[in-house]
Amino acid sequence: MVRWEQAETLNSCCSGVNWDALSAELDAVRNDWKAPGLAVGVVSNGKLVYSKGFGVRNEHGDPVTAETLFQIGSTTKFRHSRRSRLVRLVDENRISWDTKVTNVSTVQFQDPVANKYANFIDIMSHRTGLPRHDLLFFISKSVEDINSKIKYLQPSKEFREVYQYNNHMFDLAGSIAGKVYGATWGKLVQDRILKPLGMINTETDISLMETHKDHSRGFRYLNEKLVPFEYEKRGGLVENEEPDGSMVSNIEDLAKWVTLINNRGVDVKGTRLISEDQFNQIMSLHTPMNIRRKGSGNNPVQLSAYGLAWIIESYRGISRIEHGGAVMGFRAQISTYPTQKFAVIALSNLDGSPVVDIASNIMTDRILFPNVAYDWSSEYRSLMDERKRHQAEDRSRAIRTRKNGTLPTLSYDKYTGAFQHQAYGLIQLNKFSNNGTSSFSWSADFETPARINGIVGHWEEDVFGVFEAEIIDYKDYEVPKFRFEFQSGRADEFLVQVEEGVAPVLFERVV
Repeated sequence: MVRWEQAETLNSCCSGVNWDALSAELDAVRNDWKAPGLAVGVVSNGKLVYSKGFGVRNEHGDPVTAETLFQIGSTTKFRHSRRSRLVRLVDENRISWDTKVTNVSTVQFQDPVANKYANFIDIMSHRTGLPRHDLLFFISKSVEDINSKIKYLQPSKEFREVYQYNNHMFDLAGSIAGKVYGATWGKLVQDRILKPLGMINTETDISLMETHKDHSRGFRYLNEKLVPFEYEKRGGLVENEEPDGSMVSNIEDLAKWVTLINNRGVDVKGTRLISEDQFNQIMSLHTPMNIRRKGSGNNPVQLSAYGLAWIIESYRGISRIEHGGAVMGFRAQISTYPTQKFAVIALSNLDGSPVVDIASNIMTDRILFPNVAYDWSSEYRSLMDERKRHQAEDRSRAIRTRKNGTLPTLSYDKYTGAFQHQAYGLIQLNKFSNNGTSSFSWSADFETPARINGIVGHWEEDVFGVFEAEIIDYKDYEVPKFRFEFQSGRADEFLVQVEEGVAPVLFERVV
């Protein structure tokens, strides 16, 4: 049996921590992973005992501080199940966790079983059978527009069969809660969470981030060069204010938030904001999850399940409640250890980077398990190398199996036009050049400006591929991002594989 020796008491452990050494280690990790900025906070017994910023928050070189605002992505989600949201409405008997979502909204599911039985627990614990379908964020007009399209989305698993992450279910929960409350989701969160907790710098509307002087800019590496995301991309969200991940916050505000969790629904003033019954419901293990981190040695995670907007794990033998967040240009990680009254918050402004996960685990191990030596950077480097290896194999396979030298059965001009799918919007193929390339746009409809624009070219036979797509920074003329598969001798429709695990969807000509 693996045993990890835990610090005898948290207070004595925190009082003996060499914060300067830890700060140096965190900054070394940030530099190693080439992250422009990082902010880390440690909360013990309701107090922010450590908060520090590293690196820069923008292209001007302004430093990151504990007050710097970051987009926090899916760590927004737990606000759905708190007093401000469904918890309060459940306590008031205005809805229940077992309420069928089709009874309180116009949403419909393609799966008749999900359509009949899906309740708030199902949609908030990722067990509806729907995979991510995240492409909808780029080709929809609003959250309500996406809600109206759910009935056209294919499930990849049976209802309540397995855990499958789906952001749209939290947008659905948020829109329902806002309507029951009689206001917007943002107003609900401000009234019931942010104001009571004194989270004065946290915003639910992503566009308000820029009104705060100390805010960060999201970055990504493009052709090995660090470049900022344009503000108007808004993290890839469909609206400036949406329940699945539009919030912005900082270390100081989030410290108040995690204290509420560690105190089981009681704030730092002793006021109960979440009833004991509802807190227990939130923290129940609703959907089992595969253990995500295999580890190079003894796996520190022995159990993993999804509650209501939180991942609940056993980490080195103690309970951990955590959630990450990822939007374009930003990463966040919040990990709380309620039995130890301890939490770590890590925020970064680099797209797709594991630096926040590494920083969070380092702080936890150094403070709670000071005798553990575990190289988290090497662990994540190995995981990323494995992912890159699989991607390279897939790319090589696509190039190797391409039917070179083939031509479409019709002339290129026959493929020009507009094609539509009920959920996945409108694809317009413009006039093709002699070499078989064309500009294209992908939007919600004819009236809505396209967010996905790029270049389509002939791939093989009657298949065309997307070789450039601006908003997702895709440019590869050897392997397309998407393939538009026409039938031989026909140009009235084509298939596109938009989501892994489900059948390709059919786009039909409308012009």
